[in-house]
Amino acid sequence: MNILKPPALQVVVNPYYYEQQHFLCVTAMLMFDFNERKYHIDTTVFWKTIQDNLGDDIKIDNYLPKESGCFFASGYCYSYDNDTNQSHATIKIGNHSKTVMVFGDRRRLRKDLYQATTKADYFDKIALGYENSFGGPGYPNNPLGKGYTENEAEELLLPNTELPNNDRTPAHFLPVYYDPRLAESLTRDDFRAGQDWPHYRRDFNGQRLMNIPEDQVLSRFLRRGEPYVIEHMNPTERIITGRLPDEVLRGFYRKSASKKIEELPLDFSNIWFFPHEEKGLSVFHGLLHVENFTSDPFEFIQFEIEPQPTPYDGEHYHRQWIERYSKLPAVAQPEKTGFVHRKEDPPDFSETEKQFKQASGLNEEEQSPEIRTFLKQMKQARPQDMADIVNVYMTHSLNRMDKKELDAIGTVNREQPPPKPRDLEAIKNEIKQMKLPDEQQDMIFKEMQVIQNSQTRLLSLQLASTRDPNHPRKATITREEVIDLHAKKIPIKDQCLAALDLSDLNLSGIQLSHCDLVQTNFNRSIVTDANLEHCFFEETSIDAADFSKSDLSYCILRSLNGTRTNLSKCRLEQASIEQCTFQDAFFLDIQSDHYTVFKTVFNNCYFNRLESASCSFVKSECIACDFSKSQLNLTTFVDCRFDKALLQQCHWQSCQFVNHRFINTTFKESSVTQTTHTNCEWQQVTIQDSDFSQNSFTKCVVKDCRFIKSNLNRFEAVNSQLDTIAIEHCDMTNSRFAQQSLIHNIHVTSCVLPESSLIQTELRHVDFKRCDLSRTQFNTCDITDMTLTQSLAREIRYVQCHIRSSTFERTDLLDAIIIQNQLSHCQFLDSNLFGANFNYCQKKNTITRRCIVKEVAIHEDHR
Repeated sequence: MNILKPPALQVVVNPYYYEQQHFLCVTAMLMFDFNERKYHIDTTVFWKTIQDNLGDDIKIDNYLPKESGCFFASGYCYSYDNDTNQSHATIKIGNHSKTVMVFGDRRRLRKDLYQATTKADYFDKIALGYENSFGGPGYPNNPLGKGYTENEAEELLLPNTELPNNDRTPAHFLPVYYDPRLAESLTRDDFRAGQDWPHYRRDFNGQRLMNIPEDQVLSRFLRRGEPYVIEHMNPTERIITGRLPDEVLRGFYRKSASKKIEELPLDFSNIWFFPHEEKGLSVFHGLLHVENFTSDPFEFIQFEIEPQPTPYDGEHYHRQWIERYSKLPAVAQPEKTGFVHRKEDPPDFSETEKQFKQASGLNEEEQSPEIRTFLKQMKQARPQDMADIVNVYMTHSLNRMDKKELDAIGTVNREQPPPKPRDLEAIKNEIKQMKLPDEQQDMIFKEMQVIQNSQTRLLSLQLASTRDPNHPRKATITREEVIDLHAKKIPIKDQCLAALDLSDLNLSGIQLSHCDLVQTNFNRSIVTDANLEHCFFEETSIDAADFSKSDLSYCILRSLNGTRTNLSKCRLEQASIEQCTFQDAFFLDIQSDHYTVFKTVFNNCYFNRLESASCSFVKSECIACDFSKSQLNLTTFVDCRFDKALLQQCHWQSCQFVNHRFINTTFKESSVTQTTHTNCEWQQVTIQDSDFSQNSFTKCVVKDCRFIKSNLNRFEAVNSQLDTIAIEHCDMTNSRFAQQSLIHNIHVTSCVLPESSLIQTELRHVDFKRCDLSRTQFNTCDITDMTLTQSLAREIRYVQCHIRSSTFERTDLLDAIIIQNQLSHCQFLDSNLFGANFNYCQKKNTITRRCIVKEVAIHEDHR
């Protein structure tokens, strides 16, 4: 069997036996660069990267088919300053994410019945591997880790990595070191030479054999162009955002007893990330059924990497391969120099082999039939090894061919129709005539349906190709034929309508699934209730077109400019909107999930009553758009901008905003809960009568904003800057400000902040008026010009703070704890200081007037 492949592709063919059948699992691996998104990294760099990052102990893959996609990563978590002792590493691929908490070195100290944990040390980078996760000698899941001990040691080194809310599971992005589930369902029976080798039992599970962590398994296979986000795993970039390569890997094969070249369906199963080197590794799996392993059933298996999927079959690519081979120069002949060149015979090792057998006591007559059969198979395999070496040479030679030479090989047949999936119903009827048992027949039908769906998805990808200016596409149908077929209600499927003028038509209910619509003109046309599944739109004209209630599932919409386009109530399931611009467009009442928006601008568009989940918006802009009454769940916004947007009566939950900008945006009567904001900017944002509970801001800038009559319960700001903000009549219970956050020029009026905490926070010109700060904590804060007026601050705590030029007036500070502080030019006026504790404070020019000071606790040395 010959393997015909590009130089960048690494192929492993693994035979196995399962349920009384023989299979070949074909694994194809390609490496890409984050910045280029192309599979062009050659073999040398490929294996060097694998060796440097995985070594000899971690497997890239087990070369067996998978049930769904998964992801792995090898690398480090980096700090970006000199005082980081805690961070996190996050990988988000599509709509699935995993976070690993990272700490500097820590120790648990134990003495009798008491134990304590030391503060984490500062770090520059920490490896996200087995050695820094939970485990240790005697722990079966990870004997290389730390933190586990079978005896009560006085000092124990704790793991550097943990999963959120789970500190007893090894935390990393690698395969599980050992999975105890393997003891229950693994798999390989006893070896029997010569019959059914190798083989697996019925409980075979390729994913379990790979030891994939459950939180790294996707619910589906990976897709080309899928967006990903990687946080804190690159030495220079805090957050890496990108997309998987758009290139498509296709496989073909021809059986030895057949002249037909067939397609090898490939599943995008695994992705490896190496963020510190900005490289990724894509792993694809294809499955072939064979009769037995005693003969070579395939003449060749061929692979092609396409910049975009094109509607060509295997015959086309194999012809190109043969034509390229015919252009290769002949083998160089030795120069005639007068010497006689004698052809040497290959070395004969028969005598040596015979002596070895005699020395080993192995007599050929005593060999069992199983061993003889096995040796016969190995002997048949030897000539094939030389063919593989020739293929490798051909691959490298073809890679060096000049582009002009490739162009001279022949003109590509651009009008060749794409291969279509076989008729499923006809095959079912044939199988029913075989009168198989009902259970076996049902199982076959289910497998056929899965294959049919895969072929349908593949065909849609084939149609999603980038135009070649040297070979422009030609429509396979005319405008008049489209009008006639639509009038007769005949579906138009799998056709090329490129550059066809379909403007000013009523095409309501038309069926155009799996069609090529590149540069098709739909201006001012009515295309409502249409079936446009798996269509490919590029530079398609859709001005003033009405696509309402149409099915755009699995479509690719690229480089569209739509003005006054109506896409209301469309289905966008699994669709991709890329590099488009929409002006005054309507996206009303859309109810779809799992779509992606990339580098798209929406200007003055309407998204009212939009309902979506698990979607991604990347590098997109929404200017003067209306999202009123929209519902978004588990949606991610990366490098996006909302300017003058209106969000009224919205319900957004568990969303993520990364490098996002909200400018002059209004949230009114909305609910945005359990949402995270990282490296975001809020400017001139108004939040009124809204629920923003459990929002987390990390390294964000919030400036010139207003929060009015809103719920900010469990609001968190970490290492963020809040500047010129008005907070009125809000509930900020259990809020938290920490890690060098800056609060400047903030006016907090009639708000509730009990049991909140401000840690290592700088407060400048902050005014609390008629607020409830009971049991609120200020720890190691730097406070200047703070005013606390007419407020309730019972049991408030100020510990190790620097408080300057601040005023506490008509405030209830009953049982306040103000210890180890430096108070300079402060005033306590008309306030209740009954039971307040000022121990170990240093006061300078601080006065107390008309206050209740009975039983104020002041240390003798600091009166």
